[in-house]
Amino acid sequence: KDSSDNYSKEQKFIRVMMEVDEVMSFRILDEMLEIIHKEDGKYICSVEVMDVDWFIGYVLSYGPYMKVLEPNFIIEKVTKAIDSMKLLYK
Repeated sequence: KDSSDNYSKEQKFIRVMMEVDEVMSFRILDEMLEIIHKEDGKYICSVEVMDVDWFIGYVLSYGPYMKVLEPNFIIEKVTKAIDSMKLLYK
């Protein structure tokens, strides 16, 4: 095969599920694919992600108002990013 075939491959989308606090409803209504409003006021949302590193920063921009529910490897990356940030303040 020609090496140019590598450029024609599509990147894979990863579906991510999150729980978002109602104080951020103004953001999720514009940004998320699927939104379920729970009785406790929080939202369960999903989005398709291609750039995982960018998405980690996006999650962090929600501060304590977003929790990734799945997939596990995204949860692990968010946790590592938070741990790295905490080290800056020790």
